[in-house]
Amino acid sequence: MITRGVMGFRFRSLLFGTVLATLLVGLIAGLLVNLVVGQLVHKAFQAQLVEELEDEALKGRAAFDEFVKLHYELTKVITEQARFVHYVEALSMQGTFESQGEALRHKRQPKWLPRRSTLRRFAQAGIYVLLDRQGRAIEFYDHSHSVMPIQLLSPPATLLLAARNENFITAFDDIPYVVSSAPVETGGLLVGHLLLATAIDDALLATLRPAGAKADKVALVAGHDHQVIATSDNDAVPKGSVLAQYQTDYFVFSAPVYNYEYSDLIVSYANFVERAVADQLAEPIIARERLYQTLAALLLVGAFGLIVLNLARRVQQVIDQVSTFSRDALGVDAPVSRKGDQLAELASLLTWLAGEVEAANREQASLRRAILDAIPMPLFYTDTAGHLLGCNRAYEAFAGQSRDQLIGKLQAEVLDSNEENYPDELEMVDYTGVRHVFLIGRARFENRDDHVAGWVTTMADITENRRAADQIQALNQDLEARVMKRTAELQASLDDLRLTQDRLVEAEKMASLGELVAGVAHEINTPVGIGVTAASHLQESADQIIEAMEHGLRRSQLSAFVDTVKLSSDTIVHNLLRAAELIRGFKEVAVDRSSEQRRRFELCSYLTEVLNSLRPKIKHTPWRVDLHCTGQVAMDSYPGALAQVITNLFMNALIHGFEGRDEGLFLIEVELPGNNEVVLRISDDGNGMSINESIRIFDPFYTTKRGRGGSGLGLNIVYNQVTGVMGGRIEYVTEPGLGTRFTIHLPQSPAEASDDE
Repeated sequence: MITRGVMGFRFRSLLFGTVLATLLVGLIAGLLVNLVVGQLVHKAFQAQLVEELEDEALKGRAAFDEFVKLHYELTKVITEQARFVHYVEALSMQGTFESQGEALRHKRQPKWLPRRSTLRRFAQAGIYVLLDRQGRAIEFYDHSHSVMPIQLLSPPATLLLAARNENFITAFDDIPYVVSSAPVETGGLLVGHLLLATAIDDALLATLRPAGAKADKVALVAGHDHQVIATSDNDAVPKGSVLAQYQTDYFVFSAPVYNYEYSDLIVSYANFVERAVADQLAEPIIARERLYQTLAALLLVGAFGLIVLNLARRVQQVIDQVSTFSRDALGVDAPVSRKGDQLAELASLLTWLAGEVEAANREQASLRRAILDAIPMPLFYTDTAGHLLGCNRAYEAFAGQSRDQLIGKLQAEVLDSNEENYPDELEMVDYTGVRHVFLIGRARFENRDDHVAGWVTTMADITENRRAADQIQALNQDLEARVMKRTAELQASLDDLRLTQDRLVEAEKMASLGELVAGVAHEINTPVGIGVTAASHLQESADQIIEAMEHGLRRSQLSAFVDTVKLSSDTIVHNLLRAAELIRGFKEVAVDRSSEQRRRFELCSYLTEVLNSLRPKIKHTPWRVDLHCTGQVAMDSYPGALAQVITNLFMNALIHGFEGRDEGLFLIEVELPGNNEVVLRISDDGNGMSINESIRIFDPFYTTKRGRGGSGLGLNIVYNQVTGVMGGRIEYVTEPGLGTRFTIHLPQSPAEASDDE
């Protein structure tokens, strides 16, 4: 009972001091957590709000794009409706489908428009204008009851032509409008035009806001400075202001509207949320998180107290186990003291145990020495540097020296201590001069850190066995002859494999040339198609002017015909020149790719032609190509090889780098460091490669698209063309998620390759 009381008192003393320290640490940790949690939660809330606002901006942008497309679709639907066609045919038969001066304004929806149920399925336009063939208003209907822009009553021909495209935005009197037009024909002849226009104002923007949006203000901005052209709150975000001035008081996010290539305005959709409102929304969350953190700190302190209680019990268990070990394993009773706390008692007990273990180690060392001496073959062990640490009596007899004389000496003449663990045969001479052949066996031993501490070496005398081995050597000569024959057969197979690889590389080049032909053909189709359209329009205008001359030609008709001729001829000449330029560039690049002839060329212009031949690959994608090359860079090299390198790196970026990405940039930068050298830095901001992938990118037939169209020869061809044909070198840097950059060093005039190469 007395012993238990003393142990309980010591236990409580240790526990009491530890609990006080725990409470102090817990208090300090709680204060620190309370200070930083507010900032962390506030940042997290802002990050979440930023993501939601970006998503709202994208949804608003999508709604605006859908409105513009439906606006254009409504124009086509109206002109195809039976009531509109009948109305136009009736006016044409009466000879009244022509402006008679002031246009007729309808106060109610005119009868040539579809029913309201049909209009509601599309984007309801604000203004509907019916124009004659010369583009003058015959009648119009203002559904929005706004101020009618005078430009819509007599729009120029260029406006009508541009508005026939799916997406067209322009401004009248500083007010942005979505404008759509469609030709009006009867019997296959053009008799007029239908023009629809809708002002982009606060009422329209309010209909485009996503349901449940946090942003209470939206705007439409234009230009590179993001100037506000339409707003849902003109007091807070007035028209004419720029987005940059609201960054302090608002969270502002904008999403560019899809590219309307024929529009006068390039616009973006933007939304706003006041920063003060965001801070008010975050305050309840911060208070709740602080409460959670405080409760967590209290739980942590309680858990730490339980750990300390368990630790004190463990200390007592260790003391009991040491006492049991000394009694059972060493055969002596441990000197247990009842004075002081448990930690002091444990330290004293461990010191006593260390002394007992040291005595036991001395006994074990004596036993090991007896075992080594009982082994009949020479044996020694060294450290990692080869210095002898010990040996047996058989080794002493071989060396003719005592153990004390040998310890510490370098045993390099026996076996290099830095070699791996393997047996070997050595010829050695003992101290009497007799030559022996020994079979050396080695094994390493490790220290407590699992590192190699040294080597144990045994020496088995195999002199007689060696003589028998000489007799066997003759039998091995026949085997060597067979090996040489097999080697020749393998060399022939290797030559066949290299020939096959060369054929695959040539096929890869021809496939690339085929893709070039298809892409350029598609690119040439655009200017040729535009030229044909302009020529058809010119022919139609000529037929109309001939008909007018038969009934009396007016000055206005002649003036309109001259304008049409000028516009159409300019369009035809421009697009035919563009087609001729594409054909010239294609011929030069195609000839270079199909041959490996050396010639003089200007690097910047040639790179431009190569990239132009590749642009059809990304015409309808969000990816971009850019070239930074200024001045005249003269080259006397192999343009076909250079075109193959650029094409393969470009296709590698499209197939691997930009896979699964919404945007990407393929960039070529040209530098002239001097010394007859040109440096090309070819990079993309795509997916990049891991270390395991990048170390094998130049290996033939290595691809991450195995079974999905990848041949594994693209970058191998790049490496061979740069280092072999063009006499340069290539380096690369890549990292997952950050893209890849290739740096190519080329001589402006490489040396001629020798026949051996």
